[in-house]
Amino acid sequence: MDHYVVDFELISLFILIALGVYLFTRYSNENASNQEFKHLTTIVAAACLFDVLASVAIDNCWPVWAEMVLNTLYFAFAVAVPYVFTRYIGTYIYPDRKQWLKKQIPARIIYGLFDALLVANFFVTIFYRFDGPGVYVRGALYPVLLGAPLIFCAISIYLLLRHSSVFTKVQQRVLMATALSMPLSSSLEAIFYQDYLANFFVMMVLLFVILMSIETPDEQELAKVIKELEELHGVLETKVEEQTAIAESQTRHVTILTRQMMMALARIVDAKDHYTSGHSARVARYSRMIAEELGLPEEDCDVVYSLGILHDIGKVGVPESIINKPDKLDDNEYAVIRSHPQIGSDILAKVTLRPGLRTGARWHHERVDGKGYPDGLKGDEIPREARIISVADAYDAMTSYRSYRSVLPQEAVAEQIRLGRGTQFDEDCADAMLALMARDTGYRLREFREGEQP
Repeated sequence: MDHYVVDFELISLFILIALGVYLFTRYSNENASNQEFKHLTTIVAAACLFDVLASVAIDNCWPVWAEMVLNTLYFAFAVAVPYVFTRYIGTYIYPDRKQWLKKQIPARIIYGLFDALLVANFFVTIFYRFDGPGVYVRGALYPVLLGAPLIFCAISIYLLLRHSSVFTKVQQRVLMATALSMPLSSSLEAIFYQDYLANFFVMMVLLFVILMSIETPDEQELAKVIKELEELHGVLETKVEEQTAIAESQTRHVTILTRQMMMALARIVDAKDHYTSGHSARVARYSRMIAEELGLPEEDCDVVYSLGILHDIGKVGVPESIINKPDKLDDNEYAVIRSHPQIGSDILAKVTLRPGLRTGARWHHERVDGKGYPDGLKGDEIPREARIISVADAYDAMTSYRSYRSVLPQEAVAEQIRLGRGTQFDEDCADAMLALMARDTGYRLREFREGEQP
């Protein structure tokens, strides 16, 4: 090439920088997928930057050492783009970071070997060399530089096909299109554009497609509400004595926001499961009734109700394809489902205004015999609120409609609770639920579909 036109790449670079600033300052939902998406954006911007600088260096005949360094950095970051993309895909498949790091070892070794060869190129020029300022000569192994990204694109495509049930249709289509477009964009540039650098212009467009079509607006809105709660809490701590009237007004605002947040969370979770509409609200209601039956103070009953509303919030991190799968889950899918107490705990732990808010979300699947999850707690090690919610959650599961069955008969539900008393359920909580059922002669404590009379 006699001259490189860098207009497309410069436009891409400035937009990528702006996108990166947005992600790191306003993109507050810090789950593993979002963190890797931030990393991917940064790597693409770095590759674009060194692509431009390397091209400018060749056009302007910079010293040979500078041209070698800039081209080496460009190739290192260019191959890092599809490599980091495989990591981004993996966060959807393996919620456990340690498990995903083990699965990544082969890809990390391949990328490490590629970087080692790039460094070796300084001494043996197996890929390319400069016979003088601006005189770029391709080496015998230059095709390896172009083929290296294909390895990671192939890994991405394999992951998407092998674990298709983990992704929604939109996620799978967008991510598959991105995996196929990364090597295709380089080929099109070489064939049609020649002097024009447009590879990372294509990547910039793909990043925006991912951002706009995959990221969940409800989760972003939830993060904003939580952040506002934290800010208001800080104001309350510093100004409560100086501005009592303002503080009281803000306290009311916090209460309203908290209530709105909890109801928004419940709607988000229930909307993901086609068969359990209203589940969170019913579990919260039954939990309060059990707490009242146990003789707990009104304030404690209110707390139990709030925790019941939020007990399944971790399911926002579970793909709908798994939640609504009609067939039996495989081991990987079951592991994803079992991760929702941890995910819910991590989300609610950030609400420092209510430090105990995560109790129900984390421990509602524990059993008093110690065979539950995620922590294997037993007996009184399980917080009382979680023991209450566990009974209410199981009761609603049996008294709600499912795709494969109707509501179970009341006596069958009572028998299951009696069988789980002292093993799955706390004895006092189970007895309280059984007492409520004994008084419910019309079987009104259950899900009613549209048109049914409660």
